[in-house]
Amino acid sequence: MIADYCSRHPIQKFKADNLAEEYVNFLASNSVPKSFTLSEVARATQTDCVVQCVIQAVKNNTWDKQNCS
Repeated sequence: MIADYCSRHPIQKFKADNLAEEYVNFLASNSVPKSFTLSEVARATQTDCVVQCVIQAVKNNTWDKQNCS
């Protein structure tokens, strides 16, 4: 029954290359409150030292205690 339905209603094919990027863009655009813009969030992120330390820790897989306290 389910297999019969699926064979007659195939799902869309997604490009595997862009799927993760599309999902991240979807999350970014839908998780920001309507009162903010993405550029405002980006500017606030750039000036927040704690968030910058976390970004560097994730990028470099290390934690710099001197710059992040």
